[in-house]
Amino acid sequence: MSSQKLFVQLGESRSTVRWRVEKGSGSWIPGAGGDEYGEINLLDISRIKATGKCGMELLRSVGDAMAMELTAEDVATRDAWVLGLSEILDKWKADPSCKPVQMQLRATETSDKTEYYEKRQADMKAREKDRQERKMKYMKDGANMKYTAQAMINRPDK
Repeated sequence: MSSQKLFVQLGESRSTVRWRVEKGSGSWIPGAGGDEYGEINLLDISRIKATGKCGMELLRSVGDAMAMELTAEDVATRDAWVLGLSEILDKWKADPSCKPVQMQLRATETSDKTEYYEKRQADMKAREKDRQERKMKYMKDGANMKYTAQAMINRPDK
């Protein structure tokens, strides 16, 4: 657990809460200035709970576990966030059809690169198969290394 100053923003789709550690960079572009950043998917959150003087907790749907704990600069800011996020979650509960479709993982939001490497391995195997097919096509046509070897033998020495 750590305590750091963050910029927090509701995502464009209104289904994520984006955060970035404040390190002097004014950009929301992921990775700009080497900042730490991330997103919490609100589809995984069951409720928002106000805690203490200026704190709030985002609680997960599974097991009511805490996803993130934030402390606002003042009570009014905390209350605005709790009210706004609670309204979004309540609207989704009342009318599930307005709930956004589950988002797919994007490369910038995951440190698990297994899927990337599996796809890369499949691409490499497909290319190797194509190469072998082309090679067999030339071998069937009677092409071989006879003329190449002869050219190498007849090459003048330097």
